[in-house]
Amino acid sequence: MKKSSLRNSLAILLFLLLIFGNYIITWKQISVNTAVLILFIASSLFLTSSKRRISLFVICLFVAHVYAGLRCFEVVTPVWFFLPKTLLYGGVFVVIISFLSKKLIDKLIIVCLSIIIGEAIFMATVYSINWDIIIGAPDLLLLLTVLSAIILCHHLGIEIKRKLQDILHVIEQQNKRWTNE
Repeated sequence: MKKSSLRNSLAILLFLLLIFGNYIITWKQISVNTAVLILFIASSLFLTSSKRRISLFVICLFVAHVYAGLRCFEVVTPVWFFLPKTLLYGGVFVVIISFLSKKLIDKLIIVCLSIIIGEAIFMATVYSINWDIIIGAPDLLLLLTVLSAIILCHHLGIEIKRKLQDILHVIEQQNKRWTNE
């Protein structure tokens, strides 16, 4: 990534996540990991600075409800006995997000905001049962990390494919020029 203000902002965000990753804020019966709170604030700031903020917000709400629905489905049906939860959610979200957005930063914003909002929706759903759920438990942070890594690798693969196509196009142009001479 070239040096820019976006790179500096992401580096500061990563630094803050590493520092505050182990602290939990508790208010009444609701516990929130500070790393998730920082991610929520940073993603919201990136969302408000985007040109497509309304469409991204609608996409985030859609994916958040998909996540909350999968979490409710997870309570009823023990799918995680056959597939790891991170793999199941990762596959579903990568497919959904690759269809809904093309830019890398938009995909990362959608992942962070929708998973955090979806976890809050799920917590509001099971709050009446008196379950003790921490918004930002280690499995949620693992899911966010895996999804971000998959999205970054997918973006890197697309960039490599684009560069190889450019190189092949240049080679093809040279071959045409040599055959015409």
